[in-house]
Amino acid sequence: MGDGTVKSIENLQIGDQILTYNFKDQKIEVSTVKELATEIHQNLVELDFGEITIVSTDDHPYYSIEKGWSSLNPQKTQIYKNMDKANLLSTGDRVFRLDVNNQLSYKILKNIKYLNREEETYTIVKLDKNDNFFANGLLVGIEEL
Repeated sequence: MGDGTVKSIENLQIGDQILTYNFKDQKIEVSTVKELATEIHQNLVELDFGEITIVSTDDHPYYSIEKGWSSLNPQKTQIYKNMDKANLLSTGDRVFRLDVNNQLSYKILKNIKYLNREEETYTIVKLDKNDNFFANGLLVGIEEL
C-alpha cells in the first residue's frame, strides 16, 4: 500500500493507494487504484521465488531484469496495454522485488508449477499513473486492455 502497510489484493478497493514503479524516473511512486477485476480462471501457475510463492494466471506479467515484461504465456500477455513485447518467463529469471526498506532488489524464479484447478483471481486493471504494482513484493503489470 502507499502508506507501507500490506493488504491482500482481494481486499483492495477503488481509490486505494498502492506502490508502483516509475521506469522513466527510476523511482517508487504512489498510484491510485482506478479499476479492479475478478474472474474465475483455470490457467493458474504457482511461481516459487524461495521465501516468496505467488499464484497467478499464466499470462500475468512479471518484470524480469533480463527480459523486461514476461509471463508464461507471452502471446496472451501481449494484448495488455504496454505489454506488446512481453517475453517468456523462465526459471532463473530475476524479477524486481521491493524489500521491507522500499528498496528495489530482485528474486530469482526457482520453480514453476502448473496448477490443475479453477479459482477466482483478482487483479488491478487501471491505475492513475504507471502500469504496474507490487504483489507479494514482486513487480507485476496491470492487465488493462
